[in-house]
Amino acid sequence: MKGINMNATAHSAGSAKKTIKVVGFGWRLVAALIDGLLLGFLSFLFAFIVGFIIWFARLYGSGEFYPSERLFTVLGFILSIAYYAGFWVKSGQTPGKTAMGLKVVSIDGSPVSWGKAFLRYLGYVINVVIFLLGFFWIVLDRKRQGWHDKLAGTYVVFSGTTFSASEAVKIVPADPDRKWLWLVLWLILALLMPLSLYGSIWILGPALTEFLTGLLR
Repeated sequence: MKGINMNATAHSAGSAKKTIKVVGFGWRLVAALIDGLLLGFLSFLFAFIVGFIIWFARLYGSGEFYPSERLFTVLGFILSIAYYAGFWVKSGQTPGKTAMGLKVVSIDGSPVSWGKAFLRYLGYVINVVIFLLGFFWIVLDRKRQGWHDKLAGTYVVFSGTTFSASEAVKIVPADPDRKWLWLVLWLILALLMPLSLYGSIWILGPALTEFLTGLLR
């Protein structure tokens, strides 16, 4: 009888799972706003530098070069991808997520690869085009994954969280009781379309926002 109890205890200990808290909509929204402000500033600075180089080339060059708006759109798109994908791959943390104590990881706990980073950014674009619904999905999903997270296979967790594929983990939301608050917020954003599309400046940068609105005209 004693042996049976010991076996049962050992089995119970072996089946214990590590609890991983995944971050919900509110914290991530604040992080996105911080990143949007920073990316907006970087985009402005980038456009100013490119404009100055073009002006200098016209002044001292032998020819004339008048860049189209599409050139700035493409350059802004590249800057936006580099910002998000670069930070996700480097540390899992954009400056906004760093400020909020969050990070992006693969669903097995490993760092985000370049492939996953590009897929995640593609998910951002899809989310914006479809009335931000992919972002709101974070509220409804038990694992707090937006469509971009599902596409890339990622979670957003607190920065001190670590786990690996070899560990048995239990995924739980860090904000289980706030769904209705975020539902109201999403409805407000959706009803303000197309203003919310222009609001994607906070996520994708000015140049890509202009490109997306041009597609939907």
